[in-house]
Amino acid sequence: EVKKGAADRSYGVQVAQLAGLPATVVARARDVLDMLEKSSREGGGAGKIQIDDLPLFAAAPPPQPKAPKGPSPVEQLLAEIFPDDLTPREALDALYRFQDMPAQYYKDWSKVAHEEALHFTLLNNYLNELGYRYGDFEAHNGLWEMTVETDYDVLARMALVPRVLEARGLDVMPSIQIKFKKSSFSKMAEILESIFQDEIGHVKIGNYWYKHLCKERNLEPINTFDTLIKKHVGKSLRGPFNWEARLLSDFTEAELNYLEHANSERTN
Repeated sequence: EVKKGAADRSYGVQVAQLAGLPATVVARARDVLDMLEKSSREGGGAGKIQIDDLPLFAAAPPPQPKAPKGPSPVEQLLAEIFPDDLTPREALDALYRFQDMPAQYYKDWSKVAHEEALHFTLLNNYLNELGYRYGDFEAHNGLWEMTVETDYDVLARMALVPRVLEARGLDVMPSIQIKFKKSSFSKMAEILESIFQDEIGHVKIGNYWYKHLCKERNLEPINTFDTLIKKHVGKSLRGPFNWEARLLSDFTEAELNYLEHANSERTN
């Protein structure tokens, strides 16, 4: 019941709580009010508390739960996926960088850029569902570094970005999918399967234009590839290699035998 006259005490704290102010602010306001009321009852004097001595926002933040030691299960699995390999920026650079290619080249890499944008969106949306976002996990920058390093020649770009870095994704993606299927994050396995099928097409496009350029310049593809690997990577590519996926993306058996031989020499 509301009556005319002065209230027996301040009810501002209750009003603040009803207004939805943060719990830490409400608790601090209650402490300040209690101290002021106690000072008033004791008659003040030289030791009277001044309002400036009691800043409202001086409350210490509530203790935060201790961060778990080491990465969580989802972090361990997501660490094997490289988000920067699933963005369209390399494909967009291939479109912009090399201006004198046939019209089909630009159609092909526009398609790649579109699909890579979809891949990133699928991955980022699922991260959001799990309470994460792009940028929360460390990732290598190898694909973009190679993009920059091969900006001098479209043939080098086609040889090393789709045929090395993106093709490596074809090698490792199936094993990553299996890990997700066995985890509580099985939806990621479905996302990766969709990405995997598109990536076969992307590597196939890279293979087509690499071999087109080798033919145009009268270069032998495997020897040229080996030279570029030694120049930009410095050592042979490591296996194992997913023959089935690489054959679907138009690697020849001769090229795969070259990779296997170079890998065996590297490991011996």
